[in-house]
Parts: sequence; C-alpha cells; structure tokens
Amino acid sequence: MTLDDAGVIERAVRQVRERRAGEARAEQVARALPAAQPLPARRRTDHPRPCRPEPVPQGRSRWPYLSNILSALLGAGLMYAALEAVRSSPGRSVTIVAAERAAVSRRPVAPLERTGEAIASVPAPDLDSEARNAVENWRSAWSGRDIERYLASYSEDFVPPNGGSRDAWAEARRKNFARRSDIAVDVRGLTVDAESDDRLKVYFQQDYASGAYRETGQWKTLVLQREDGAWLIVSETQTGPGQSSGN
Repeated sequence: MTLDDAGVIERAVRQVRERRAGEARAEQVARALPAAQPLPARRRTDHPRPCRPEPVPQGRSRWPYLSNILSALLGAGLMYAALEAVRSSPGRSVTIVAAERAAVSRRPVAPLERTGEAIASVPAPDLDSEARNAVENWRSAWSGRDIERYLASYSEDFVPPNGGSRDAWAEARRKNFARRSDIAVDVRGLTVDAESDDRLKVYFQQDYASGAYRETGQWKTLVLQREDGAWLIVSETQTGPGQSSGN
C-alpha cells in the first residue's frame, strides 16, 4: 500500500465517522421530543378518493419525519463517501489491475504436446484406403496366379530385394507362377505410414500357401509410390515396423 492509498482511506474513514456522529445527534434530538400521536383511522367510503398527502395536524410534532429524512440522507452520504474514495484513487485501481494481470501471467502453462510428427505419419483417409486397395489388387493377382496383373502392380523403378535387374526378377516370377498349381496369399494387420502425399509405407503379416508349402506370419513391407494416379510398388522387403532390410 502506498502513502496516497493510506491518505485516501484515512479521509474516507474520517468522513464516515463525522456522518455517523451527525446521525447519532439527530437521533438524540428526536428521542427528546414528545412522541407523535397516531394518525386517526380513515373513514372508508364506497367511492375511492384520489390519494393526497394529508396535512400535519396542528400541535403534532414534525421531528419524527425529519429524523427519518436525516437518517436516509446520512445513509446515502456514507455510500457516496465510499464511492468517492474509490473514484479519487485511480492509482490504487491501476495497482489492483496490474497485480491481477501479474498473477495470471505467473500461472503455469502446460507444455504443448509434440504432435507434429505423429500427424505427419498418419495418412489421410483417402490415402489409407487407396493404399489398402493397391495391396488388395496385388494380393488377389498373386493368389489368382494372374502374372500380368501381378507384375503391373510394380513400378518400372522397382528394385528387387536381391539387387538384380527388374527384368531378371520379372522373368523369375513368371517361371515361379507357371510351376505353381495353386497359390493362396492372405494379409493380416495392415498399417499405412505416409512418408508424403505421393509415397507410402505399408506393413503387414503375410500368410502364404502353395501345395504342401506353408509360410505363416511373415512380415513384409511394401513402399508404394504414386505414378500417373496409380499406387505402384517400388520396394519390397521381408521386414516389419522398426526393422531394417538386413534383419
């Protein structure tokens, strides 16, 4: 509290005390005067008359009325003095507002969650469905031994896992399809990771069966790239999420 604030409060208290002393004196004067006689009962009539203030009869004391008026005026004066004390001290109001703002600024702020990376890795609904459709087209072509549709699922830039040429890999796949009488491929637990709007990584577990040969739960990762509006495979490895191609 500053010296100016103390002076304002002291003046307000002094004014309140003076007005209370005046009110006490008025009450003492009123008690010393003779009590007012009760007003005579009004005669009821069938026809109401307009309300008029009745004159005070001769000899009746006017002090009770004056005492009530003085009490009301003193009460209003006390309220006015309190309001004037607040208005006359703008520095105090500024101090209070500044203190409230400082308290708000000192409140601890929860750190923002780092969601940028998570949002970037989650594909939009249309990209997710397009990736799943591309994988299903690849899977059904393989299970149906449709070699042309199967090879069409791969980009011309596809690099085989063994590092050879795409043409040599495609020829080996044709021979593999030809000697298989039946092929069944199932995909489980497929997830899509968006590297960009035109490049997606797809992880899943693959179940493969042909004749007496069975392969269950083999992790596989396909990298899909958008080319001329179609999603084509540019990379294929037997790895799962968080695994390198050397595993």
